[in-house]
Amino acid sequence: MLAQDIALELKSVTKIYKGSVTVGPIDLAVRQGEFFSLLGPSGCGKSTTLRCIAGFETPTSGSILLGGERLDAKPAHRRDLGLVFQNHALFPHLTVAGNVGFGLALRKVGAGEITRRVARTLELVGLAGCGARMPSQLSGGQQQRVALARSLILEPPLLLLDEPLSSLDLKLRQQMRDELRGLQRTLGQTTVFVTHDQTEALAMSDRIAVLSNGRIEQVGTPREIYGAPATRFVANFIGESNTLAATVEGIRDEVATLRLPAGQLLRARLPAGTTRRVGEAVWAIVRPENLTIQPAENSQDDPTRLAGTLDTVSYLGEDIHVRLRVPGLDPLLASMKATRRAEVALAVPKIEIGIDACAVVVLAR
Repeated sequence: MLAQDIALELKSVTKIYKGSVTVGPIDLAVRQGEFFSLLGPSGCGKSTTLRCIAGFETPTSGSILLGGERLDAKPAHRRDLGLVFQNHALFPHLTVAGNVGFGLALRKVGAGEITRRVARTLELVGLAGCGARMPSQLSGGQQQRVALARSLILEPPLLLLDEPLSSLDLKLRQQMRDELRGLQRTLGQTTVFVTHDQTEALAMSDRIAVLSNGRIEQVGTPREIYGAPATRFVANFIGESNTLAATVEGIRDEVATLRLPAGQLLRARLPAGTTRRVGEAVWAIVRPENLTIQPAENSQDDPTRLAGTLDTVSYLGEDIHVRLRVPGLDPLLASMKATRRAEVALAVPKIEIGIDACAVVVLAR
């Protein structure tokens, strides 16, 4: 990543509360125009990291740079950042236009210019013609759009979003997710988004930093984070996964043969440059959609197919989720499209499970 492409950079940022490290050290760089998400469970440090960027918290050590200039040396009110939080914090006594133009009024911008920019920004967020309404007359989604417009009108170099959609119901949250991402792409606005919702992060982000216990576990694109998790935590936190304890039995042509605790074999294709050794204890990570199921009577002579039985089958509209029992292993999860072929495969008690070697991620144990 070239220096001129970096909008925001955190260098060894640490925050210590009462002698205990809450965050850090954090090192990351956000590109110009990027939608970058901080993702993790409650208490992992993502909001604290965002508050350090915003200036509401002071890092114990490290530095924060915006456009190559030290940001952490400035007080919060001089950082000129756009901020949107879960609580919309709209002024109830001001109209929509008054809320959106409030920041410009504080900057002594002329009334005509404020009117013009408010109208343009409200149109951007889909609220054209709503400037005369009061916040109490708006739905939750509309109030969130007003909060977003209030930040965007100031044309900030960086927009910070802290769980902005979590107070909305599921359907509205999905709608706002798509609208927010589309607006960000249209404007090319550099954005840092904090969320605990994996689906939200995968759907909206250019890149994601997954945090656990105040540390970054992995940074990557949604496809990299989901398809090639770097740690067991990431694999288990992002979506569903089957995590199998195994031992490397042999390696040939970048394909490892893994032995499971009950003696079954599993094959995994290793990425180029991966260093594994025979006898090494590893985790084999397999996503549910990468398990295939067939009736045992159609068995193929393949030592890496796992014999098992169906435990539970859940029909979820176009998808089927299956819980499988395999001797010596924890229950496995499989998912598939609800086709006639899938229903036939699930109509028998005894099945065989196939796992594509290219779909197995191998991590040190």
